[in-house]
Amino acid sequence: MPRYVIRGQEVEADSVQNALKIAGPVASPAPIGSPTRSGKPGSASAVSPFGVPGGLRPLSSWGSGWSPQRQFEGAADFVPAAAVENTAGEHRRISNDSRIKPPRDPHPVENTLLFLPEYAVQELLLEPNMSDKGDAMKEMWFGRVWELRELLRVQHEEYLARVNVNKPDLVLTASEKQALDAMMQDPKKKSLLTKLCARWKGTVVRRRNSLRVLNRLKYSYLRGTVIYAHGSGGCSWDNFRLCRMMARMGMLVIAPDGFAYPKNTDLGKMRHKDVQPLKRATDDVDYWADDLLYASSAGGSHTYSTAAESVLDNPDKFRDLYEKCYQMRRRELHWTIEKLPRWIRTQGFFIGGTSEGAMTVSRFDDQRYGHQVLGRFINSFSIEYCYFTPTVECAQIGGNIAVPTLNIIGTMDEYFGATKSVAAMVQSDKERGFGDVKLDGHGFDMMMEQEVSCGLVCYLEGGKHAPCPSHDNFLRRLFQTFFTRPQDIWRIDGIWQNDDRTAGWLDVKKKRTHGQKLTLVQVPVMDHSKLTLEELDKLSSKKLLRRQLLGLSWGELLYGGDLVMLEWFSACQGQNVRGSRKKLQNIAEQSFALRLPPAVIVPSVQDIVSSQAAAGIGPSSSQAEDAVHLGTALPAQRAQPGVQKHPKLGYRLAVRSVARRAQMPFDLPPPKRREDYGDYGHYGDYGAAPGSNRRVRAFIRDLDMGEAALDLLQSLEEDLQIEIIEQFDIQGTRDGNVRSRFLSFLRALWCRRLGVNREVTDYLRDLPEEIQVEVIKEFDPRGTKDGNVSARLYSFAYGRIRGRAPKGLRDPHELEGFVRHWGLDSSAGEVLEALPDEVLIEVLQGFDASSTRDGNVKGRFLGYVRRKWAQHFELEDDCIYSIKRLPEECQILCLTTFDPWTTRDGNISARLRSFLWKIEAEMSEQARWYDNSSRFGSKSYRQGGRDRYDDYGYDYHEYDDARPRANRATRDAILKFVARWDLDLATGAYLENLKDPDVLARVLEEFDPTGTQALRDMTEI
Repeated sequence: MPRYVIRGQEVEADSVQNALKIAGPVASPAPIGSPTRSGKPGSASAVSPFGVPGGLRPLSSWGSGWSPQRQFEGAADFVPAAAVENTAGEHRRISNDSRIKPPRDPHPVENTLLFLPEYAVQELLLEPNMSDKGDAMKEMWFGRVWELRELLRVQHEEYLARVNVNKPDLVLTASEKQALDAMMQDPKKKSLLTKLCARWKGTVVRRRNSLRVLNRLKYSYLRGTVIYAHGSGGCSWDNFRLCRMMARMGMLVIAPDGFAYPKNTDLGKMRHKDVQPLKRATDDVDYWADDLLYASSAGGSHTYSTAAESVLDNPDKFRDLYEKCYQMRRRELHWTIEKLPRWIRTQGFFIGGTSEGAMTVSRFDDQRYGHQVLGRFINSFSIEYCYFTPTVECAQIGGNIAVPTLNIIGTMDEYFGATKSVAAMVQSDKERGFGDVKLDGHGFDMMMEQEVSCGLVCYLEGGKHAPCPSHDNFLRRLFQTFFTRPQDIWRIDGIWQNDDRTAGWLDVKKKRTHGQKLTLVQVPVMDHSKLTLEELDKLSSKKLLRRQLLGLSWGELLYGGDLVMLEWFSACQGQNVRGSRKKLQNIAEQSFALRLPPAVIVPSVQDIVSSQAAAGIGPSSSQAEDAVHLGTALPAQRAQPGVQKHPKLGYRLAVRSVARRAQMPFDLPPPKRREDYGDYGHYGDYGAAPGSNRRVRAFIRDLDMGEAALDLLQSLEEDLQIEIIEQFDIQGTRDGNVRSRFLSFLRALWCRRLGVNREVTDYLRDLPEEIQVEVIKEFDPRGTKDGNVSARLYSFAYGRIRGRAPKGLRDPHELEGFVRHWGLDSSAGEVLEALPDEVLIEVLQGFDASSTRDGNVKGRFLGYVRRKWAQHFELEDDCIYSIKRLPEECQILCLTTFDPWTTRDGNISARLRSFLWKIEAEMSEQARWYDNSSRFGSKSYRQGGRDRYDDYGYDYHEYDDARPRANRATRDAILKFVARWDLDLATGAYLENLKDPDVLARVLEEFDPTGTQALRDMTEI
C-alpha cells in the first residue's frame, strides 16, 4: 500500500483522500498565503496550504539560511548561523573583487549611483573603495544599485556555504516526489500553485525595480539622505566631489545616472557613456580626479556643449533640446523618489543638483511629496530666465516655496554668470537673443518675487561653473549647516559670526526678514582649497597667532609671546648692558630676514645673563633664572630640537617647544615682502658664480654625488648652503638613493625660502629631476614685480617642461603627411608646429574635413584648431570672437606667435586681447597711434614673445612717448568696448586720448549703436 506524507505525518492509504481522512481534519484553517496553518512556522507540525511540511515561510527566512528545498525534509526549523556556537557562520566583509554579474536588461533604478557613508559601509560589511579629501584611508563606498545587490548576494551565498558545510545535499525522496505529482494532478491545487509562483515572480520584479536594498541601513545612524541630480556631462568632476563630500558628512547620497542606459534602449539613444567597473579598494580615487565613473565620451541625441553662437543661430532648436532634457531628468527624480524605502520617506530627504541637474531641481514639482522634502540646493544655476529655460515661467521655482532653498553660483560662471557668460552673450544680442532684461547672475530676486519662505543665495567671488577648485572648504561648512539647520540657513551670518574659523567668509549684500526669510551673501575668494578643513583651521590659528605676535616687543617675541612673559629688556632699559640688547635685536632681525622656521636665532642667553649678573647690571636674579631656564634647560621631551650650536649664528632656540606647552600652533617668523629689503637685497645674487667652497666640496665628496650636485648646491645662496649642510641627514635614506633624497631636501628648503605655495611646490616635485635642477639653478625671483613668486615660478617651470616635448609629437613626417592629406598649405604646418602638445594630439586625431560643403578646407582647419586652442587655454568668449573675425593671416600669426606662459598675473585672456589688437594694428593702415615700424620680426619677439615691455602681460611694443598712456584698467575697458561693437582702431585711439575720465566712462557705459540718436549724442560729447 502506498505511503503519503500529510502535514508532517507518514500515512499508509490506498488514495490521497483516504490519507487525508486518516491524518485528521485541519485545525483552524487560515487564509491562502498565510505563513502557517498550524504549529510553529517552519516546524514539523506546520503545513502549507498545499500540504507541504513546515508551512509557508516569510521572505525574511531566506536571510537566515532557510530554503524551500530544506523545508521539504519535514524536519525541525532551520537554525541560523548566529545561534550556533561556531562563529564561522557569521556574515563577513565582502570584497569588491568578487565576481558579480551585471543585469541583462537593467532598469533605470539599477544603474542609480549610491554614495554610502562610513556607518553604512560597516553595516553592510562592504569593502570601502572611496575616501574624502585628505583622508588617510578609505572608509566610504560608491557604486551602482545592481553592484550593491550582487555583492550582498555573493556575501549571502558565502554565508550559506559556510553554514551548510557539514550537512548532506538535499534531495527529494521517491515518496515526496510522488506526493508532489499527486498534488499537481489536482486542478485546483495546480491553479493555486501557479498563482503563487506568479506572485513570487512579481515580487522579485518589483524588488528589483526598487531601492529596498537600502532597508538594511534603517538602523545605521545615518545623518540623512540626499537625492542628487548631476550636470549635463554626468556624475563626474564637481558632481562626484560634492557627492563624496556629502557622504563624508554621514549623508546617504542617491544619484540617478542619466548616462548609464544601455545603447540599444530608447534612453540610451538619447544619452550614453560606457561605464567603468566597480572600483576596488586598491584603485586610485583621488579627490581631484576628473572622472572616476565613465570610460568614454558622451553620445546620443540629447548631449550638448553649449556655445553662445550656436544658440543664437538656432534658438528654437536649443529651446526644444533643453526642454526635452528637463522632462527626461524630471522623470528620473520621480522614479527615484517613488522607489525610496518607506523609512527614508518617513525620515525626509534633501534634493539638489548642479548645472543641468540644478535647473531640473529648480523647476521640479515636488509638492506631491509634501513634508518629505527637507530642503533643496541649486548649484551652478542662476534661477533666471535665460537660454536654458524656454519661457519666463520655466525660470521660476516649480516646487513647494515653503521648502528651504539654497542657491550657490560663482561670479565668473561661464554659463549663467551676469557677465561674460553664455547667458549674458545670448541676452545681449538685440536681434536673436533672449533672456531677462537684467541678468543678476543669481536667484535672489526670483526667490523674492515668488515669495520663497526661507532661502540663502551664496555668490562666490571668482567662482566658476565648477566651484570646488576655488571654494571647496566653504561648501563643506555650508552643507554642514544646511543639512543640520535647513530652516535657519538664511541666518547663516549670525550662526557663523562667533566662529573664528569662518571669520570673514561672508559679506551680507541683501537681507529680507519681514515675511520672507531671504539672504544674499557674497563669499570672497578662498585660498587653500586643496587643504582639508582641519589643516585650514590650523593654518588660520597660525595666522591669528602671527598677527598677535606682530604687536609684541622683541623680548616677548623672542621668548614665545605671552606664553613666557619676560621683562628682561625693560629691566635693561637705560643701563649699560654692553650691547646685549642691541645684539639680540639684530639677531632677531636676521632671523626674520632668513625666514628660519619656526626657531628664532638668539645668542647664548645664559652667557649674557651670567656676565651681566656678575657685573651687577641687567635683569633681576629671578628673571635671569627664567632666561637661563628658557635658553638652556628646556625639558627634553618638549625641546625639539632644543638648543643647537650654529657655526655662524650662535645658538638656536626652539620656540616651538614653548608653544607646544600651551598646545598652540606656532609659525615664526612671518615671511617678509620683497619691498622690505630694498632692491633685491633679500634674494642676493642668484646668478653669482660659485667660488671654491671647501666645506661644500667636502660635503658633496662625503655623499659621493659628483659635480652635478656640487654645481647645484653652489648655485644657491651661502646661508642656504650652510642650512642644507647642517640639516641634511643621510641616515634617513631607506632605499639607498641618496641623490633623490638630497634633491628632495634641497628643493623643499629652496621653495620654503622663496615662500611659494603648496600647489607650485607639488608641481615642481612631480617634474623630471633634470627639469627640477634646471629650474632651481636658473630661476630668478627678482623679476617678480607684483610679488607673486609662486605664479612666476610655475610659469618658468612650465616653460622648461614645455620646451622638451616628446619627439613623436613633433615628427615632421607625420605633420607633413597630415598637411598633404587634407591639401593644406605650408602655413598649416607652421600652425601645427606651434600648438601645445595636448592640442596637437586632438587636432591630428579629431580633425575631419570630409563634410566640408564649400570646399574651404583651410577655413575649416583654422576654425577647428582655433576652437581647440581656445578651450586649452580657457579663453573668454569675447577673445574667441575677436580671433574669429580676424583675417586668416592674422589668425595664423596669433596661433604661431602668441605665448601665454609669459603672463605674470595668469590673465591669459587680457594678454591675448592686447596681442590681437596689435596684430590688427600691424595689418591696418589706421594704426597711426602705434609706431609705424613693425617689430614682429625682431629678435626679441621671436624669442618666445618676451621683451622688456611684457612685465605685466600686456604690451609687446613700446608706445610713442609723446602720447599719453591710459592705465591698465582703462585700456582693458577700451579693448573690450572696441571688440564688443566691432569698431576700428581709430576709435580706440580716440577714446584712449580723451582727457576727461568721466566722459570716457560715460561713453563706455551708455553708448548704444542701435539708434542714430545714440550716435548723435556721442558726437556731441
